[in-house]
Amino acid sequence: MKLQHWLCRIEPPSALLRAAALLLRLGVGLALFGAAAGWAASQEKSQKKLLQQQMKTLVAEAKELEIAGQLPAARRRFAQAQSFWDSNEAQAGVKRVNEAIQKQTAAAIKRAHLLFNSGKLTDAVGVLEKALELSPSNPVVAFDLAVCHIRTGEIAVAVGRLDQALAYARKSLTIF
Repeated sequence: MKLQHWLCRIEPPSALLRAAALLLRLGVGLALFGAAAGWAASQEKSQKKLLQQQMKTLVAEAKELEIAGQLPAARRRFAQAQSFWDSNEAQAGVKRVNEAIQKQTAAAIKRAHLLFNSGKLTDAVGVLEKALELSPSNPVVAFDLAVCHIRTGEIAVAVGRLDQALAYARKSLTIF
C-alpha cells in the first residue's frame, strides 16, 4: 500500500509510473474481488451442507415415525425433507408411506363393511373413524361413515359426513 500511495504522489507522474500505479490498483481490486468470490462460494457450500443435513435429519425422523406406524406424520416429515433438498430417499419415503396408507385405508374399509353387514355398527364407525384419521380426505370413508350414522339414527352427524364426502370427492376431481 505504501508503494501505491507513494506512486500516486509523484509530481508530474510519468506514463510509466501512472501505468504501474494503475496496475497496482487493479491488482489490489482483483485480489479483493477474488477474495469476495471465494467467500461467497464458501458461504454457498456451507449453506448447501446445512440444507442437506437438515434433510437427512428430517428423513431419519420420518423413518422413525413410519416404523412407529404414525404414517400421516411420517408423510409430512418426508415432504418437509423434500422441500429442503431434492432427495431420492425422501421421495421414495413419501411414495412408500402413501402406498401403506392406501393399503391400510382399504383394509379398514373392508373390515368396516364386514362389521356393518354383521350388524356391529358402532364397531364399524370406530374402524372408519380411525381410517379417516389415517386418510383424512378420503370420500369413501366419509360416505361409509355417513351410512353407518344413518343406520344408527344419528341423522345430523350423517348429513355432516355426507357433506364431507361430497367436498372430498369434488376436491379430488378438481385436482386431476
